[in-house]
Amino acid sequence: QARTARPCRCVAPSLPTRLSQLMQGDELTRQVFLGRQAIFDVDRKVVAYELLYRMSAAAGDALTDNEDRTSHVMIDALMSIGLDRLVAGQRAFLNMDTASLLAELPLTLPPQRVVIEVLETVAPEPKVLAALRHLRDRGYRIALDDVVYQPALDPLLELAHIAKVDLPAIAAGQLADQVNALRRFNVELLAEKIETEAQFDQTRELGFTLFQGYWLARPSTVSGKRGLMRREDVLSLLARLQDPSLQTSELQALVSNNPGLSHRLLRYINSAMFYLPRRIDSIRQAVVLIGQRQIRQIASLLLLDGGETPPLELVRLTLLRARMCEQLAARVKLDADAAFTVGLLSTAEMLVDQPLTQILADMPLSEATVQAICTHHGPLGQILAAVTHYETGNFDHPALVALAELDLTARYLEAVEFVESIMAASRG
Repeated sequence: QARTARPCRCVAPSLPTRLSQLMQGDELTRQVFLGRQAIFDVDRKVVAYELLYRMSAAAGDALTDNEDRTSHVMIDALMSIGLDRLVAGQRAFLNMDTASLLAELPLTLPPQRVVIEVLETVAPEPKVLAALRHLRDRGYRIALDDVVYQPALDPLLELAHIAKVDLPAIAAGQLADQVNALRRFNVELLAEKIETEAQFDQTRELGFTLFQGYWLARPSTVSGKRGLMRREDVLSLLARLQDPSLQTSELQALVSNNPGLSHRLLRYINSAMFYLPRRIDSIRQAVVLIGQRQIRQIASLLLLDGGETPPLELVRLTLLRARMCEQLAARVKLDADAAFTVGLLSTAEMLVDQPLTQILADMPLSEATVQAICTHHGPLGQILAAVTHYETGNFDHPALVALAELDLTARYLEAVEFVESIMAASRG
């Protein structure tokens, strides 16, 4: 029997041991909260939800100003809690201030799933109107918030699909006049802040078709957890994403080398928002499907998030595992991109401090990928098993022995060099 080459036992640290040490005293995630308030039709059936920022689980604990509200809601709705969980198959109304519109943040969202709600603080400036026309051309529906008609609103009303009429701001005897003024525009009328049955009946008789307010339903609060990211890392990523000559292969590498962004991107693109015929299992597929522009927008959202990443050493170890899985898969003619993803997600439980099965179910991934990560089943699962047993020094494990001819020590050292070069570049 041929003698099996054994890798050097002094090279690889124990990943589980290091992760256990890193977890002690380190806050890797934070609890996040979103409010949602139902919007009803004339038959009092729910047809949409407005998503609202919440600082805590208290239903009325909303942010007192607009600063960062849009970015927080979008991050949490798309990548932490999940839009599907928040609104199921209904549309989501998302508030947008001037800065969010000019930054084109809505373009990260599928137009068939959202309504862009323009806050009352947004002035009809030429740049704002151009942004709204672009959104309309892309298929987005636009609503104006807290409308009390005045001629200055005409440019916005000409672009809107829905006018949310602010009932408390209008005297009861003037509501009919407001409706008549708004009928000059091709907008659907939504009565907001309905607090009595009499208001519901009155607005319905005046031709309103959408309704929202405490009498119908108070906002509820939904919570989830968000993995944290350092702004420095996101800035470094954004700097490269701004390059118009960036090639798809380099874009794929940039995303793959950022575990936090990779996790969010896969979860986002596999959500029911996109109605994809099959699930996306690799960063390469996600990058090709979603494109550089939307990835840049998602990274911009993460920059606006104010949190911190998991410890840098945890990110390093995650990338190291993913890179080694990728290399081994390539040498045995398996899908290297999928292998990188399997390695990347195998530490997700530590990255986001949730049960691994829950994280994978929320993304979701194909059953083969889930089994590779959770049970080391299948060819990619055996690659992952070999890497994890190499990390712990269990060199006699069958999965590792089967790949011994690939010179695992050399593969590990190459992965270390690769990850260290990435870390150095991000610090530069």
